Amino acid sequence: FSWLLPQMILYYVNDRGRGNDLLRRCMFLYETALPSTVMPPITTNSNDVDNSNKNNNSNLDAENEILIDIDREPNAELFSTLFRIMQTSGMTGLYPNALAVGRFLLSLDPLRDPMGVLLILDYYALACRRSALMSGVVSKEVEMGSAFIIQLVESNLIHIHYMDPLTSRHHWCPLVQMPNWAFSRALALYRLSKNDEAAREEKDGTSSLEHRAEEALILALTRFPIVLPKLLT
Repeated sequence: FSWLLPQMILYYVNDRGRGNDLLRRCMFLYETALPSTVMPPITTNSNDVDNSNKNNNSNLDAENEILIDIDREPNAELFSTLFRIMQTSGMTGLYPNALAVGRFLLSLDPLRDPMGVLLILDYYALACRRSALMSGVVSKEVEMGSAFIIQLVESNLIHIHYMDPLTSRHHWCPLVQMPNWAFSRALALYRLSKNDEAAREEKDGTSSLEHRAEEALILALTRFPIVLPKLLT
């Protein structure tokens, strides 16, 4: 019997305290059962580094290159628990937490994405307005969510895969060919272009972020013109 079902029932009857308690218990079981290399590394500030190095070394050395098969029954509950944490975090406005859990969930099986995280991950990234210094984007602090979207799309590390059950043919496409990621990329580029005036200038023959945002929006509207009337209504 899964604790996730009563957890969601408690959530929908507005008893979120008890629902979150059940969800934490579910996650605690997996945290104690899984090896430390499976769990994401714990980020710390400078004051806590000395106290947490022993706990983090095994996580950081593994670089989270761990894949888990959802088709095995014990693993399916882990995926479901992480998905519920992401879902409830988004429902309560904890978008940074929802984004972090969604990224970890995607990393466990990025090829198949069994929980459909890519359908909502870009929304959490845009809703998370936290800023930080990030290399390779602009010189000042930028929105972490917007930078994450651009880096994920342009890195070509994630693709959409589909196996036709009738013909057994394998189909795939880049992430930017999903409508939500196409428009989110354009919005992310536009937001980053407003962070730094210097980012709008032409450098080494490359386009500014604002110009790239316009090109990304044109490309998204060209590929998915049905979205335009919905945006105008």
